[in-house]
This record gives sequence, C-alpha cells and structure tokens, in this order.
Amino acid sequence: MVSGSVSNSGLFEKNLGKISTATIGRFGSVEAINSFLEEVANCGNIHRAADGSNISSLSVGRIINDDRYLSRCVAMAKQIAVEKCESVLYERAINGYEEITYGRDGETIQVKRKYCSKSLMEYLKANSDKYSVKAKSNDKASKAEAGNVGIGSIEVKSYASDEE
Repeated sequence: MVSGSVSNSGLFEKNLGKISTATIGRFGSVEAINSFLEEVANCGNIHRAADGSNISSLSVGRIINDDRYLSRCVAMAKQIAVEKCESVLYERAINGYEEITYGRDGETIQVKRKYCSKSLMEYLKANSDKYSVKAKSNDKASKAEAGNVGIGSIEVKSYASDEE
C-alpha cells in the first residue's frame, strides 16, 4: 500500500480524476478533497478530517456515499491510517517504549524499557495463523484447541535500565 502523501499516489490520482464535479463543488476544490484525504490518512476518522475542511461533518458521509470514486479514495486513506496504527503497535510490542521517572526537581531518576505484551498478542492474532482463533475454528478438533491457545500465559517482562 501507499505510504506517505495521499495526493502523490497513482491510485488516488486515478480515482480523484473521476470524482464528479458536483462532489468537487461540495468540497470547494480538488485541493480541498486532497487535503481532506490527507487528514483521513493521518487520523483515520472522516468526521475529524471533515472538521479541518469547509464541509460539515454531518454531510460528509452522505457525500462520500454518493460518489463511488471518492468512496474508494476514502477507503484507501483509511487503509493508510490502519497501516500506520499497525506500525506503531508493532513498534511498541517488539521494540518497547521508554517510561521515564522524574524526581521533584524534574531530573530523570530512572528510565525503564517497557513492552506491551497485549499489543504483541493482538498483532500476532491478526497476522499469524498460529495465533488466530478464526483459522483454528475451521475444524472441530481445532475448536476445542482454540480455548487452549494460552494467550494469557505469554508474558513479556519490562526491563529497567539506568540511562544517563
């Protein structure tokens, strides 16, 4: 899928060129539609993205539904937002994140590297047949086994390190 700027994508350009003039008129311009799509790709929410454009968030859903090409562009922008979320989830699960403890004077006392085991398991369930309950529920023997996947038993421990 496309990463980066929505307006630079060939797929977006192809569909943007087919958006009706009525839809363009409701947004004001093609640039306004591009801006709206960029915002959808950044936040993943059409109503929040509409707040940044000069179109009411109440009518934006109707406008999208009325124009199949705009609908396709919005779907692509939402996919970009999902991929960004997956990337952040993966990063936090695998590489962890820093938790900094500060003293009263604002000085760093301790830095801990924490890992989110729940995020890791959700990522694995979504992307690996081994951990997917859907894949295992296809046959009766696997259905009985699905409850014993042991998702709750996997634990990733947090580390504490002194960084200066």
